[in-house]
Amino acid sequence: MPRKKMLFEDPDEQYIGNIWGWKNSFIGLGIMLFFGGIYLYRFLTVPPIPPQENTTIERISTDSLSAKKDSIATSSTKK
Repeated sequence: MPRKKMLFEDPDEQYIGNIWGWKNSFIGLGIMLFFGGIYLYRFLTVPPIPPQENTTIERISTDSLSAKKDSIATSSTKK
């Protein structure tokens, strides 16, 4: 009977505790709130970057027939 009790035992009955301690957990919370506050401050105060105007899109030619020939391959075939 004691073995059944161990298998179905409530895990909350034997609380071991926070492995790093509550002080470290609160320090981590403070760090997260600090950086979250910096993020919020920057989000609210810095104006967004306006989109660039008059930008031209340059089209790159992908035609392989107009590409220059390889000089190494052409020089070996001339001999």
